[in-house]
Amino acid sequence: MTFGITDFVVLVVGVFSLFYSVRHMLVRFGVFVLLGLRAGTLALSAAYPLILDAVSEFFVTIVVGISNALISDSIRAGTVAGQIIIDGPGGVSSVGIGWGCAGLEELLLISVILFVLIHSFGLAYKPLLFWLIVGIVGSFMVNIIRMVILVWVAYDYGLDEMLWLHTHLGDALFLVWVGVFWIVFFKIGRPGDRDRHNGSMSS
Repeated sequence: MTFGITDFVVLVVGVFSLFYSVRHMLVRFGVFVLLGLRAGTLALSAAYPLILDAVSEFFVTIVVGISNALISDSIRAGTVAGQIIIDGPGGVSSVGIGWGCAGLEELLLISVILFVLIHSFGLAYKPLLFWLIVGIVGSFMVNIIRMVILVWVAYDYGLDEMLWLHTHLGDALFLVWVGVFWIVFFKIGRPGDRDRHNGSMSS
């Protein structure tokens, strides 16, 4: 048994229920959106596979472009949607970026969770939007970095090593990114606290 996205959504709903009242409108909104996103992505994957292929090709284009610049120009997109051909020192191998591997579903879920958490600090609209965009863009870039690293490992060391790293790399990079994000947020991202503090000092 593996820990999948559905399990993750259920876990998040449980964590919300521990810290917030059921009557809290923001949390109820976040929970419903999380569950709705999960149901929507499952329906999308079943009904519109061509859209998922387009998403995979989009990520392949980005990853191949970066890999050509940083690793080797012998890395190219394959003829199948989501396929990357890696012509490395150990021979030619093929890896795929499917809907699950692209991390787009996780990005949607993270976006909702970020909105719920950042909004709970009572930020004004512009700071809220700024930090939400920073969190979403950062999560997207971390996912691209993960894919490029996996391609590099497959190019230099082979598929077995890449598959082993694939199991652990995403979690490690995500934890690092989340740590950096919240450290920066708590250091400079809560103007409401400073405003209240300045107001109390001037009164």
